[in-house]
Amino acid sequence: MLGPLLFSTYLSPISRIISSFGLSYHIYADDITILLSFSNPLSSFSALNDCTQALSDWLMSNGLLLNPAKSDVMWSGTRSQLQTTSGFNPNLQIAGTPIKPSKSIKIVGVTFDEQLNFSQHVSEVCRVANFHLRALRHIRRYLDTPTANMLAVNIIGARMDYCNSLFTGMSNYDLLRMQRVQNRAARIVSNTKGVHTMASTSLLRELHWLPVANRVDYKVALLTFKALTCHQPDYLHSLLLPYQPARSLRSSSGHLLTVPPTISVLASKAFSSYAPRLWNRLPQSIRVMAFTPTSSVTQPPSPHPYLAPFKTALKTFLFDCPPCSLVK
Repeated sequence: MLGPLLFSTYLSPISRIISSFGLSYHIYADDITILLSFSNPLSSFSALNDCTQALSDWLMSNGLLLNPAKSDVMWSGTRSQLQTTSGFNPNLQIAGTPIKPSKSIKIVGVTFDEQLNFSQHVSEVCRVANFHLRALRHIRRYLDTPTANMLAVNIIGARMDYCNSLFTGMSNYDLLRMQRVQNRAARIVSNTKGVHTMASTSLLRELHWLPVANRVDYKVALLTFKALTCHQPDYLHSLLLPYQPARSLRSSSGHLLTVPPTISVLASKAFSSYAPRLWNRLPQSIRVMAFTPTSSVTQPPSPHPYLAPFKTALKTFLFDCPPCSLVK
């Protein structure tokens, strides 16, 4: 049980090394993601090259080895921003090894593409889910409905729900692709064939499955609730600001969040923008649970005592909402 904790402690100096070069980062176990935004490419890429060389030197001196062959670089931005990088060939190096930019990279099991629309990730999820659905269909006759439901939820649903908070603002085309997979799973579990869209919706309700778009909103709202009540993780809690009007209004006691202005469609998909818009559209009876005082004076307990009622009320509310109707 101490292995992951000790390994993270052993690698803790890496964060200080990256910060010393003025770069942002995310670290999960042995996966290190360095984030770089730039207006002056030459100086920024020089800092990135120096940072990766410093990381390689530190790892080498501590009995570890950085593998440049498993390292990737990807540009990310809007279509117009990416056009400015076409034909641009910087001298990017990871530990002295030249690296060419990729069209997509995989981070902790999620495929990120250049425009962050996650179409490639959806294709992979649908491919794997359909493979398991074919296997489930072959053995469905030997299973009762509760067992088939359990298998579908734990094998198919888990893959569709993995990191689905990243799917905020996803295109209707990609949402429809995932919804078709879920509808197919519902038909297999219910032993129903050849049903139309309205019948699939009824099957989802009978199985107590939220549609794909509403499952995304459920995950984002749950993350928002946990960030507001437990103040963790700090990088999400810092993005949520209570709404404070300039003068006393009825909305002052509505437990609303401030929605920051966005300058692009890509920015509107970010948690800092999507989460407050989603939260403000929830009924006040649900929002108030995040601001109800608890017995703890200094820090809310974990798990929060209102977490279970919040999840129940949120799921009930989302069942009555048409998919893609909350956040525009």
